Amino acid sequence: MLDFSPLLIYNIVMKKITLPILFFSLLLGGCTLPTVPTLNPPASSITPTVSIPSPAPTIDQTSQIKTDIQQALIAKHGASAKDLTITVSKIEGMFSSGGAGGQGGGGMWFAVKPNDHWLLVWDGNGTINCSDLSSYPDFPATLISECYNPTTKKSVTR
Repeated sequence: MLDFSPLLIYNIVMKKITLPILFFSLLLGGCTLPTVPTLNPPASSITPTVSIPSPAPTIDQTSQIKTDIQQALIAKHGASAKDLTITVSKIEGMFSSGGAGGQGGGGMWFAVKPNDHWLLVWDGNGTINCSDLSSYPDFPATLISECYNPTTKKSVTR
């Protein structure tokens, strides 16, 4: 006669019934085995990131600004302005700033490029009258942070 002890029954149930049920329930229940990552993910999982930096002024752009400002200063101040050295400090889109200097000193200038050429908005030393900027309300405050209102005799923060 066979002796079925509780321990023997337990071992039979665990090995023959429970383990296969556990295995198939994990398999069907969505348990997956770890996979080796691929080096080339599918194209649908790649999200391109494009960063477009602000373009730095090119030599040609700076050269054009210097030429246009030099001509504008000659037209405004006479032939002696042809001896000035023109520098470009900043370019922000269609707006720029810089300096003009020579043996007798120098000053600042601000310009705008509404078309193919840079136009002189203001040049000199000292305060900038707000009326000089009235035709260019979008002139960046990063280039000209304040101007002077002669009517109110106060500086205006832009």
